[in-house]
Amino acid sequence: IQLFEEAISLARQHGSAETPNYMGRLARVFAKKGQHQKARTLIDDAWHVPLKEEIHDLEASSAEVYQIIGEQDEAREYAVKAYKSAWSDGPPYVWWWDLERAKAVLDALGEPYPEMPPFDPQKVGKFLYEDEVRAIIARERAKRGIKADNE
Repeated sequence: IQLFEEAISLARQHGSAETPNYMGRLARVFAKKGQHQKARTLIDDAWHVPLKEEIHDLEASSAEVYQIIGEQDEAREYAVKAYKSAWSDGPPYVWWWDLERAKAVLDALGEPYPEMPPFDPQKVGKFLYEDEVRAIIARERAKRGIKADNE
């Protein structure tokens, strides 16, 4: 508990976007220790701290806390939110740990996983220097007499 409190204090001092995530994790510890009111208050406070774009960690912590303290509707709501945001672009491009945490809560509640689209490689743009890298690879394959994967 002390380490989380120190992490939260340091994160607040430096304006870190991780502050709500640390608060959510500490709330989970309090919930597991049976300090439900403290856990609920900390989760509520975490949602009032400015958040960064990826909030799946705090959503997963919220789902776990509400499940532990017996508030199943809130647990379900946050587990679905965590699942959807941790899904990101779809496997293999997911926030794996937070997705697993959301799945664990949904499993415990007997809830199905939300329907999500699979990864679509067509949505991914070229990376910096991709054409140049592909040209080098093609040239090296030709030198060595290696056929390309699509030949």
